[in-house]
Amino acid sequence: MAVECLLRGLILRRTNVLDTGHDLTLLFRQSKLGIIEMGGRPIDSATKERFEAKRIAIAEAVVTVRSVWSNGLRYVPESRLRRSLFKRGKLAGTKGDALREQARRVLEAATVVVNGRFSAWIR
Repeated sequence: MAVECLLRGLILRRTNVLDTGHDLTLLFRQSKLGIIEMGGRPIDSATKERFEAKRIAIAEAVVTVRSVWSNGLRYVPESRLRRSLFKRGKLAGTKGDALREQARRVLEAATVVVNGRFSAWIR
């Protein structure tokens, strides 16, 4: 949910039109989170590579969150959540509590997105 809120906030800084529903992929695209904005200043290749690596990490994190989470799972009981993840193949091959592992993956990915773009709020 934090990822969705962050992406919506970035979109609303530029426009007041949101027509993405809860689709994180569309929100990510519309947020322009993956676009380097240097204000017309020249940047060296090392800086450009760092920005590109950060952009890729954030995009991969959004994909990870989207692959496990969906808005329809917000208030479902644990049994239904497990069933949903099982049907999508997300619980296979995990040692220990598979649901806890998926929660850890989503939290870690969400942290990458939120922490990776904190500077967007300061600009």
